[in-house]
Amino acid sequence: MIIRHRPAFAAAALLVALHPAVRAEEPPPTRSPAQIVWGDVRYAGRTAYADARAIVTAPLHVGALSEITPRELLTGALLLAALGGTIALDETIRSAGRTMDRHTASTLQTTASTISLSSLGVVYIAGLVRDDEHWRREALTGAEGVGASSGLVKLTKMAFRRERPDSGEGSTAFFRHGDSFVSDAATPPFAAAQAVSSAFDYAWWATLPAYATATAVGIGRIGQDRHWASDIVASAYVGAGTTALFDCLHAREERDAPAAVAISPQVDPDHGVGIGVALRF
Repeated sequence: MIIRHRPAFAAAALLVALHPAVRAEEPPPTRSPAQIVWGDVRYAGRTAYADARAIVTAPLHVGALSEITPRELLTGALLLAALGGTIALDETIRSAGRTMDRHTASTLQTTASTISLSSLGVVYIAGLVRDDEHWRREALTGAEGVGASSGLVKLTKMAFRRERPDSGEGSTAFFRHGDSFVSDAATPPFAAAQAVSSAFDYAWWATLPAYATATAVGIGRIGQDRHWASDIVASAYVGAGTTALFDCLHAREERDAPAAVAISPQVDPDHGVGIGVALRF
């Protein structure tokens, strides 16, 4: 909106600009890499606090469950069915996995895990070089997902107490004394894979390698006879789901951010002095 033919509005613009709710529109200053990194650190701390608060207070918003759509319910049911089907096939998959040499399986796990977790650093550095805030923030969200899902794995292990394959107790030995369900080695790579996929808007050339690398970690664990296939499937749910949850929380925080009004003087040789008003929401 431009108001012209009123030189007196220049004085009004000064008064409005002094109001604390209004900031003058100026070109964004050039920031050094150190300033960008510090800003990202502050962003990570702020979002981590907001995420923790949202999760802790989630029981107070139990009424929001009524907003779950039939499509979301169907998706959840399919995921549970896939997990149940994998549990039914665990013994068969274990027999096939035991043909892998343990040294090869261990090397596969270590290599794939290193590549997967390092990908977050690569995405962040690329975002820093290209000054791409979206890439940097997705990498930070992935790091948060890796940390949170690692903690969640501990709780899951204590809750289900499933015996490992090499214990000889069988695939249905839940609620015993084991710690097989889920994999603390495979879960963080899936959290990282979700972040990398999101950073590139789920383009196949980014999503497919990211999830294939995370899956390779799980195959390595199966090859060492340390996890059932269903443990890895559940790890994928926990890891990717944690990062996806944080992505949703961050998007909601951005949507709920207060609007900003920018006012700047406008000078037109043909029409005089006026005020430019911009609203960001």
